[in-house]
Amino acid sequence: MHLHPAGSTERRLSDDLATKRQTDGGQGQRTEHMQGIHVSCGGDEWRKRSGPLMNSICQAAELHRRIFWFSEPGTRGTREAGRQGAADGVARPIRSERAGNSRVGRSWCDEYFPVDSPAGRRRPRRCRQTEARGEGASSSCLPLSRTHQDDCRIMEDVGRENFLSKVQKYSVRCLTIFLSRVQPSLQQCMLYEDPDAQEAARRTVNRDALDEKALISLAKEGKFTPTKDEIEHAFLYQLLLWFKKSFRWVNQPECSNCGSPTIGTGGTVPNAEESRYMCDKVELFRCPSCYKDTRFPRYNDPRKLLETRSGRCGEWANCFTLYCRAFGYKSRLVLSFQDHVWTECYVTLFQRWVHLDPCEGIMDRPLLYEEGWKKIIDYIIALSYNGVHDVTQRYTRKWPEVLTRRTITTEENVKEVLMFLTMQCRADLPPAEWEELMALDQIEEEEIARSSRAEPADVESLPGRLSGNEEWRTLRGEMGNLQQPAPLTKECPVRKCYDEHVTLIKESVGSLCSDIIEAEDSVFKVVIGLKALHAFLFRLHSQPFRTRELQLNSAVEIAWLGHANDETIALLLKSLGLAWTLKEDGLFWISIDGNPVHAAVSLPVALALLDKLTKEHPSELTVKWLVHGIRLCKGEAVASGEELPAGISSAAFDGLMLSKWEEPEGAKGAWIIYHLPKQMSHTLAAYEITSADDCPERDPYDWVLEGSNDNGISWKELNSQQGQIFEERFLSKTFEILPQNHFLCNSFRLRVTAVKDSSKQNRLQIACIDFIALKP
Repeated sequence: MHLHPAGSTERRLSDDLATKRQTDGGQGQRTEHMQGIHVSCGGDEWRKRSGPLMNSICQAAELHRRIFWFSEPGTRGTREAGRQGAADGVARPIRSERAGNSRVGRSWCDEYFPVDSPAGRRRPRRCRQTEARGEGASSSCLPLSRTHQDDCRIMEDVGRENFLSKVQKYSVRCLTIFLSRVQPSLQQCMLYEDPDAQEAARRTVNRDALDEKALISLAKEGKFTPTKDEIEHAFLYQLLLWFKKSFRWVNQPECSNCGSPTIGTGGTVPNAEESRYMCDKVELFRCPSCYKDTRFPRYNDPRKLLETRSGRCGEWANCFTLYCRAFGYKSRLVLSFQDHVWTECYVTLFQRWVHLDPCEGIMDRPLLYEEGWKKIIDYIIALSYNGVHDVTQRYTRKWPEVLTRRTITTEENVKEVLMFLTMQCRADLPPAEWEELMALDQIEEEEIARSSRAEPADVESLPGRLSGNEEWRTLRGEMGNLQQPAPLTKECPVRKCYDEHVTLIKESVGSLCSDIIEAEDSVFKVVIGLKALHAFLFRLHSQPFRTRELQLNSAVEIAWLGHANDETIALLLKSLGLAWTLKEDGLFWISIDGNPVHAAVSLPVALALLDKLTKEHPSELTVKWLVHGIRLCKGEAVASGEELPAGISSAAFDGLMLSKWEEPEGAKGAWIIYHLPKQMSHTLAAYEITSADDCPERDPYDWVLEGSNDNGISWKELNSQQGQIFEERFLSKTFEILPQNHFLCNSFRLRVTAVKDSSKQNRLQIACIDFIALKP
């Protein structure tokens, strides 16, 4: 499908659509006159085969042709000629005068909906345009008026009130504004189907690494053998996180000459090279140091964005949607008329379309803009190669209020135009795919209608905008309101913690340290051995996760095997999902033992622990309780709040530094509870808290740790801390429980009463929490 640029909105009122209908001799024969176009259809056939839908599409199609193709239809042929054209199956040519040139075209029905296509079979066979120009035009056909006198004559013929009502309903000016917002984005969507562009996108992604991260995220939920749909959903989220880290946000580009910050000075038109990649505007920035100008072209071609990998929300969403299509997801580019763009993908696991914002790295939070950013919603349109849909209701809980702001054109016109564009996109699809898409459209309409009627209590706390600098976000009014009371949230579910491997890893590393100390009687030897182990596991972790295998090829790497007994080595390798063999040549080989997902989950935990132990000054308490304590595991976690899908309560106990528990309203106070397995109680000797990867202002500052021996009915304080500061990211701090507070507990509750800086953030985040008991 070739898309043409939008036409000028500067048209006369007399160019708006006027319709005159006649009934022919009681036979139900209806004649449509739209801007002089004569369409003759049998009444029964029209009602049975197309109904009002085709009538709406005919109207939208004529407007679309008028606006985008600049054709100038004049008086059309007679009714009899139209019938003859339908009877003999010949499309009468349309002549259009342009600047002295003439061209011969086909009927718009034949051009957009070929007779052999599903759309063509659905339309009335006798719906044909007649001779474009020519003598003998029927006097009942309305000519295209070009002067004030023509306007007056038409108003006299059809009645002033009828004429003005039709003009108001089908205002070409309003529809031009609406279509001009949608049409360029639709053109972009066609580029996502380019096989070369998709292949270029796939080449930039380490598929194996994202597969591993997706499987790890599922394993953390206990799904070591997930279904295909679960894997596809997990991979999509990992693709979103990868894209956010690999694409660069541009506020003001650096100077192309000296690399210094620049200041915006305005804009200019794109040059020939920039225009090749659908660049519609170029922003200019001047360097205050060298006084050179830097151009920032706003490319719309996603193939070019694979090279530049930078921009703002338009470039981000455009390129990310291409990535989603490249990996086989049904994807849409979602356009908000309030100057933002994002992506939607159809997730088979949920049987619905899911919102993804690559700028924010957020998935399935459609109310982010209305509730978090405090945006004023009006029109939100989803576009893809096979359809255009109004999805505004998915992104609001204030639909009656939103309706009052949708003033570009009537709701009926919006539906008609989007339906026409959708049918135009699907014109060449096979019947089976056509029917499938229509069924999905119906399901989506019902799902959107249900979501828009959800109660306010279903709305979760959502952040203001995070992408872009603070000045830019403030100017756009997208910071949100930190002083506003938090909306109601759903109660968080109790989550099973699949963290036994974390305890096994810490136990085996602690035993390894004990073995080396006993053999060498030197802490220095412990550090050397652990560094060798860290280096080896790091190289092993760099291997493709399904086929990991590596040879011990240095004396230092073999040394830690020699210093430890066989039982310790077996425990260590088992905890990592690995096995070792001594081959005939006398060399040790380490490889995967069983399901590769076990090793994929365990290796990052071991590497983080070894990195912490081999620092220049590791915490004495950390080493003490690693050797003499035992980490509690296999419990259940529940929290006052959590951030889906990644910042859930169980993430605090998975041993992974890059995951975290995140409480959206934690700055106002938060808690997290860890219930031990049934029939199990322990005396807590120490606990460890690790800071998360970013935003130090979200770190816990004041907290109280409590224990319970009746599964959380009553609580007793075990330890409290005030004014704790985590100077680094991924910094672990260990705290001991005083002997007078020792008693058997089956539940532990951490109550955070303050974060480091609540004036900047409403959120609390913690990477890891470890509860340590005395070894039996």
